Amino acid sequence: MRRRSAVIPLGVCVLSVTVLCWGLTAAAAPAPAGLVPQAAATPPPPAPSGPASPAWGHAEQAPGIATLDDSGAAALEAVACPSRGACTAGGFYSDGVTRKQQGLVIDEASGLWGTAQDVPLVPQLNTGGSADVLAVACLAAGECGAGGFYRDGTGLEAFIGSEVSSTWDGSIELPGSGGYAQIDAEACPAFARCVVGGYIGDTSGNRQPFVDEQSAGTWPTAAPVPGNLNKGSFGEVTSLSCTSLGTCVAGGFYTDAKSGRQAFVVTQAHGDWGRMQTVAGSLNKGESAQVNQVSCGVSPKLVSVITCAAVGSYTASNGQEQAFTANMANGKWGPAAQVPGSAALNKGGFAWLTSVSCPTAGNCSAGGPYAPSKTSTQPFVVTERNGTWGKAAEVPGTATLNTGKDMSVTAVSCVSPGLCSATGDFRTSKHSEGVWAASQNGGRWGQAGTIPGLSGLATGGQAEVNGLSCATSASCGLVGDYFTITSQQPFVVSGSVDAPTSTTMALSAVSVAYGREQAERVSVNVDDVFGSVPTGTVTIKAGKYAACTITLKSRRGSCTLPSTRFGPGTIGVTAFYGGGISFHTSQSAAQTFTVRKATTRTRLALSTSSVTFGQERAERLSVVVSPQFGGTPAGTVRLKTGARTICTIVLRSGKGSCTLTAKQLKPGTYRLTASYPGKGGFTSSASAPRTLKVARR
Repeated sequence: MRRRSAVIPLGVCVLSVTVLCWGLTAAAAPAPAGLVPQAAATPPPPAPSGPASPAWGHAEQAPGIATLDDSGAAALEAVACPSRGACTAGGFYSDGVTRKQQGLVIDEASGLWGTAQDVPLVPQLNTGGSADVLAVACLAAGECGAGGFYRDGTGLEAFIGSEVSSTWDGSIELPGSGGYAQIDAEACPAFARCVVGGYIGDTSGNRQPFVDEQSAGTWPTAAPVPGNLNKGSFGEVTSLSCTSLGTCVAGGFYTDAKSGRQAFVVTQAHGDWGRMQTVAGSLNKGESAQVNQVSCGVSPKLVSVITCAAVGSYTASNGQEQAFTANMANGKWGPAAQVPGSAALNKGGFAWLTSVSCPTAGNCSAGGPYAPSKTSTQPFVVTERNGTWGKAAEVPGTATLNTGKDMSVTAVSCVSPGLCSATGDFRTSKHSEGVWAASQNGGRWGQAGTIPGLSGLATGGQAEVNGLSCATSASCGLVGDYFTITSQQPFVVSGSVDAPTSTTMALSAVSVAYGREQAERVSVNVDDVFGSVPTGTVTIKAGKYAACTITLKSRRGSCTLPSTRFGPGTIGVTAFYGGGISFHTSQSAAQTFTVRKATTRTRLALSTSSVTFGQERAERLSVVVSPQFGGTPAGTVRLKTGARTICTIVLRSGKGSCTLTAKQLKPGTYRLTASYPGKGGFTSSASAPRTLKVARR
């Protein structure tokens, strides 16, 4: 994919009620100052588009950037979202006066992105004209830190900016970073207690990996990671993750004595950093390994249970690059292992894990690119459940988008186990790139889609994502940049792991008869706020009872209610949408209809029309009570002659009979009727009279 420089993902954890881990990206080397894309001789291809991701709103140019960026080169590199509707992002822009590349920050509040602004004091420090924000971390909304680099007259310096009560104060140069340094990773586990990592230059001009921790607002002099193994010219901390103050991990790479690149992790416990530890060393036969991201999770039941995951790549003995994971539990790192199933996917000899997010201990999701052939790359994801990594799988739907055969995973962000978002870049042609996103729900990844509105912004045919952060399942932030024909611009977009939906319900009738409830047709419509088409099922409930289920087609569906399930009276019903991949659950407003009693018909039959006095037992009187529509009338039927009841029949399946007793009726002629008083959903009714003659002996 097109990059200004080599991209190394990094992880940031922020503490709120729960521990949330976010994927950020950072450039390993400064972007050139005053970068202005040149207009093509012929119009560029349109930015790629495809099925829109239902979880994301419409991308927009970062508000206020036009006022700052007069020379047309700007991007957002990192984002952190500590709470719903509150995100902070950082990057760079190039001013039109000095044509210097300056640091940039922008905040989102209550779901609305504010105005882009300079990182305070960076323009004054940045006499060399090349500054960039590469890492952002937030403890809470408006309480954030930003780090990166700027260039002065002597070299590349690392800087730190702080936001307190939604106001960015003066930035400072990181003490001890003089000469050649930059911050690539940051975490803020407590107020005024942030942790940063990256690289600093030594007296020999080599880049050494470092971590530094703020204490009461003061930054000590930066120093290499304890037990620094870096023997060559380049080592770097690429990622940080903290679960609480004094409990963090960092990861990255160093150069060994043979000039090979090795992956490392280092752990902080009780405020003290341990010694650097090599991971994937036994796997790394080609001496080209690195940790791209680390993430730590806490058990929701026992906060003392903390586990971490490190992900990255190594070179196998056959020369192929392979993806690995390594886990830490009880303060100890286990051996690195190749991602299960990744070798079968990786037929082209290239697989990395670029990002990982662990919302709780032992439950993580990760992603990266792999090469299904020598000429293509494709994104894959893998999920850890209860400490065991599953099998790598291609992100659904990405093969359809990836017609240019170049697709990656930039970041993964999870809010709870199996509830995550992933994003990355894809190519449709040599000069056309776009941004995709997908959601994981219940551990299952849904179809990837494009970011709505981005193709309309990227008239130069190129767009890329640089940062993703989800605070809740309903609140995520995504940032990056796009190209017009003459400029490079930053974009912001808000969304969710699942697209919020709204469910409406309509009833065909206000009243139906008992046994004829199927005349009531319930129709539903499920919409999402971004205009996509929700799929799945809607359940119509009356109280706790599920009356019928609808499978949506083109957002809509209907069902009829079952007969005789409700008694007469007012019935309240509600439609519940169960959600789907990338769609939130929702329910309709409750509505009511009336079930009225159904009429009945009672029929009386005599086994004979004449009996002899004293032998009345020969007469069997039978009744049938029939419903108007459906169901089975129950209760009793009384047989009368005049006002006199001669027998009572208990209905079974709507029928019954009785016999007279001897000498019950005196000789004569009688008019008999059967009277049903009604019960449940049925009204009363009476039979037509029947004549019975009782003859003398």
